[in-house]
Amino acid sequence: MIIGDPSRFAIESHLDQAYERREFRGLGRFLIHVGGRCYGVNEPKAIVLARPFSEIETRTEERGTHTAPFSEADLEATIASVRESERPWLFDMAFGISKFDRSHVYQFDVTDKVWVVAFRYLDEVHEIDPDSVRDVWLDAAEYYQLLETWRDVFDTEWLAAPEKVPLRRVKSGVQ
Repeated sequence: MIIGDPSRFAIESHLDQAYERREFRGLGRFLIHVGGRCYGVNEPKAIVLARPFSEIETRTEERGTHTAPFSEADLEATIASVRESERPWLFDMAFGISKFDRSHVYQFDVTDKVWVVAFRYLDEVHEIDPDSVRDVWLDAAEYYQLLETWRDVFDTEWLAAPEKVPLRRVKSGVQ
């Protein structure tokens, strides 16, 4: 499923294996498209989908509070500043089960707009791939509507999944 316009901003996901427990939801793909570029791992069972679901729920609940600790709108200065600061407004694509493509997607609420900045690191020392940098400005109402739509459609998809894998609780590290 893709919610939004991949040439501007879109959220894409695919539920490959559903789990009974909400705290896992299932395994699948979760991708964010910014300015025509895709960020995330586009492979089956790449991440546990409860994490992006929860992140999007939190973002919609905290609408308007993802402000930047700086005011300059220069892309290079912003990315440098973001790398040096605390990041409560980060959509970090690093979460998952074992696959990681070094993608980062940042969101900034700026009055009635949202600025989305995305890039991919080249290596572990956090050198940014200059060809991967994209940014888009969206109307805040449009942005948050896309998040809410993805959340609702994904929740419906998960609830309707015909076969959910049961998971048992683990105590003291022994199943």
